[in-house]
Amino acid sequence: MVSFWPVDGDQQRVRLFRRRRGHGMAVDLERSVENLLRIAGIKVEKDGRNVAWCDFIVNLPPGKRVGIAVKNIVMSFQIFEQLMYRVSENKRKLDEYWIVTPSKPAFASHALKQWSGKTSFALRLLSARELPSALGIQTVSQLDEPRTAQALQLAAIEQAESLVPTANKNIDEILNKTSRRDSEEDRLKLTLKRQFSVDFIRTIDVGDPDKVRQALLIGDRVPGVSVLMSDIKNFSHLMKEVPRDEMNKFMAEYYRKARNLVWNYGGTFDKFIGDAVLGIFGYPINSDDAPVRAIKCAQELISMGDELTRDLAQQVSLVIIPGSETSKAVKEEADRIYTGTRIGIATGEIWVLDISVGLGDFQVSFIGDVINLAARLQTGSAVNGILIDQATRYKAENADQKYMSSLMMGPGPDKYKGQKLSLVTHQIGPFS
Repeated sequence: MVSFWPVDGDQQRVRLFRRRRGHGMAVDLERSVENLLRIAGIKVEKDGRNVAWCDFIVNLPPGKRVGIAVKNIVMSFQIFEQLMYRVSENKRKLDEYWIVTPSKPAFASHALKQWSGKTSFALRLLSARELPSALGIQTVSQLDEPRTAQALQLAAIEQAESLVPTANKNIDEILNKTSRRDSEEDRLKLTLKRQFSVDFIRTIDVGDPDKVRQALLIGDRVPGVSVLMSDIKNFSHLMKEVPRDEMNKFMAEYYRKARNLVWNYGGTFDKFIGDAVLGIFGYPINSDDAPVRAIKCAQELISMGDELTRDLAQQVSLVIIPGSETSKAVKEEADRIYTGTRIGIATGEIWVLDISVGLGDFQVSFIGDVINLAARLQTGSAVNGILIDQATRYKAENADQKYMSSLMMGPGPDKYKGQKLSLVTHQIGPFS
């Protein structure tokens, strides 16, 4: 028997983790473990997520503090050694340290003997199928199977929406119930959650595809929409120089937080394009304050990017200069990585398309000159700044004059690549 614990707002955004390979599906083991811990009522320490050597820190009875590292691929002995040196040098007190991989490494026995007595904690190497039992969870479900991974995802979403009772349920009962509910409606709900907030999805009848299409304005021209496009300065340089594991964790957290910020300000998440974020405000529900919400979201994106960059800089040996300092730099030195967030916001009309090509779900995409303009504005923005067009400023000032007056704003460039005519633009920030 297991108990359940409430999840906060951030945790309600359960991420999709299916990756299609032909007709099959690969399992993102870390996401499956996250969902398993959640629905089993095992709380993860907030400061124990996504450190360099660990994915989760949990407390298990009787008062046992366990660090869990999850690897989506079979680990080499060299990677294992690097991981062990990191965790053994870390000052966090653990009783046990578990490394979870799809299957148990061939060198497991040798590794356990070699590290026996060298650390202050007990070491365990576990396969995905052994983890539930180690956690004290009785289940016949196999964690590395795609269907189990999908059932865990749905169960975590249902729990976040209070659709699953929160007392005295075992894992198999939950997964069996979830599997029975794996209908077209559930799959459609999962698809919509890639782009739309839970609050919006609750307002539409996902059981009726025609009503969904109507609510999403598929095929319609939508005027008065504000488009936000962001970009990380020197992202390719970061990808080249920062160790892969640290960069993967940085981007996973960046993607999760960026998507949540777009939703929190009533926007629709269109897509990630590498490091770029594309958000739409004023769709599917039109509102006069869409430009204001887009600018407020942009401010928080800049702050969030700075915070994550500072955290990344503490984990690696490179000198990484966050955006708040990059924006003040008179001259950039070649031996340092200067980064930060640049954002463009343009307001105009879009066309809404469904590009799912009849696969039984919806994949919304957008076209329109305003999207291209937002991308050009982003390239012209100051680091840790927001460059907006005149239409955005006009509508934003009509919606919230007090807020707009509080911003540090000056004239922006008037010439942009691919734009024949001069434009009136306004630079907000940079923010420090």
